[in-house]
Amino acid sequence: MIVKTSAGTMGAEQFGDGPDLVFLHSLLTDRRVYDRVLPALSRGRRVTIVDLPGYGASTAVEPRLSSYAEAVGELSEALGLSPDLAIIGNGLGAFVALAVAAQRPKQVGRMVLAGVATRFPEDAKAAFDQMAIRVLTDGMDGVAEIALRRIFTEEYMADHPDMVEERRRALLRMDPTGFAAGCRAIRDLDFSEVLGGIEVPTLVVVGSDDQATPPSYGRAVAAAIPGARYQELPGVAHGPQLQAPDQFVTAIGPFLEIR
Repeated sequence: MIVKTSAGTMGAEQFGDGPDLVFLHSLLTDRRVYDRVLPALSRGRRVTIVDLPGYGASTAVEPRLSSYAEAVGELSEALGLSPDLAIIGNGLGAFVALAVAAQRPKQVGRMVLAGVATRFPEDAKAAFDQMAIRVLTDGMDGVAEIALRRIFTEEYMADHPDMVEERRRALLRMDPTGFAAGCRAIRDLDFSEVLGGIEVPTLVVVGSDDQATPPSYGRAVAAAIPGARYQELPGVAHGPQLQAPDQFVTAIGPFLEIR
């Protein structure tokens, strides 16, 4: 479906009925990244899978997380989603979820943040800048290999070439302009003055082998949000819903009251 917002259009899909659950994908993926966990997580839920701005059918916005959060918030209102909805965000999607919770606290009931950080050090910011420049110069092929090695561990890639090829094709279909905007939004994020005021029940989930948002980043976020929980998935990289779907569902199902 296509939904009009003040910033343009937002693309989304909906499945099932029940309390609202929203999926937000990462910088390195698209909304199809949740296909492997959708059957389990949509039991008794109305699931909305969103194209973040600049991806799929969604119009690009200014490269600021506040703009991404406003677009997701307007989409939620336009679709009539309940004000206590749950959000699962991965990477960029986790940062957008945090921004929604900070800007629209009455709109979010709980959050699962899979791969998250308070802010990035200068060398990481430079790497996001370089990725943005590379995709605008060389297209998505310029970052495909490094992206795949962030989504998956090397061992998983060797054992699952079909999954790697599927994700490679998805990466190459992305709009370089939207990807570059996402890089710059992540580069500039800083939640250090925000996390302590977030009252939304939160579960932080991080793969032990996540190179994009390492476990130390996730632990810091969980420690800063009052009452937040932290769970680490052994042997998993930045895309737990792809690499370890059963493990991911087992980790977050009880928090979301999905059985």
